[in-house]
Amino acid sequence: MTQLQTMTNEMIIPDKVNKHGKQEGRLKTEFSRSPEKVVIAEDRELFIFHIDGNNIDKQVVNDFGEEWLRFHDFSDDVISESVSEYFDILDAGLISKQTYVLDIGCGTGRWTKYIARKAGFVEAVDPSKSIFAAAKLLKETPNVRLTKASVETLPFEDNTFDFAMSIGVLHHIPDTQQALKDCVRKVKPGGHFYLYVYYNLEGKGIFFKIIYQ
Repeated sequence: MTQLQTMTNEMIIPDKVNKHGKQEGRLKTEFSRSPEKVVIAEDRELFIFHIDGNNIDKQVVNDFGEEWLRFHDFSDDVISESVSEYFDILDAGLISKQTYVLDIGCGTGRWTKYIARKAGFVEAVDPSKSIFAAAKLLKETPNVRLTKASVETLPFEDNTFDFAMSIGVLHHIPDTQQALKDCVRKVKPGGHFYLYVYYNLEGKGIFFKIIYQ
């Protein structure tokens, strides 16, 4: 993995341009409210919303953002090798080219890239600066829109998505249960939400660590 070098090619676009995000594709919807600004990174638009709220640990967000800017270079082979660890429980036909997907806490965009191969369109959201690393990784993936927002400020109407996922993220949020509710309500009735969290081994004995590590 290499350190991200090209983070200075951002250009601020006036609010009057792309205020709600373009209607670029049958599945893609407009945002439920206007972004604070739109920037250009890696020749694509990134939509920036505020992340302020009561259910966010900004230190954790900053730490992960810095980490993913340093370690972001996931090749297709590396992604493919890790897929079974995270996605083997999903039915093969669950996601198709008619599926509108929300990836909450996308980080570098590695799982976004995998899902985008199968889905019609993916909304990739992260509250940290890692969204710029995702722009680099997803540069050649056209059916993805990148948005900087938190779980509390997701800029989509409720009951919007066919499938949503959050992999290795929600346990880092102070009130995980509330965060889960905020995510699930964005999914259509009859849709699916895929959650992957890590077991907290802090304070547990060696027996638990042997089983769950």
